[in-house]
Amino acid sequence: MTTADPAEFYQWHQDFVIKCNNGRDREKIGTLEFLTPDHKEALFTLTLRGLGIFKLTPEAGNEMARRVTAEMYCDDIGFAHSA
Repeated sequence: MTTADPAEFYQWHQDFVIKCNNGRDREKIGTLEFLTPDHKEALFTLTLRGLGIFKLTPEAGNEMARRVTAEMYCDDIGFAHSA
């Protein structure tokens, strides 16, 4: 999930957790890129498969906060390093 908008996490949490639409077809794939100090190149990338959300906590108790902590599980992690 590429997003800087917490609303997408709220929507996913609502559907996946609250409405129990949490089958394997609703899990997501994500990537984490670990960048060089100048942020111009990726040192390595982690590919996260089978991501499911199970908890969403807004910052400072604000229900639609601009910052949230999303707790997720991951079934598989792939690693790729840059040459």
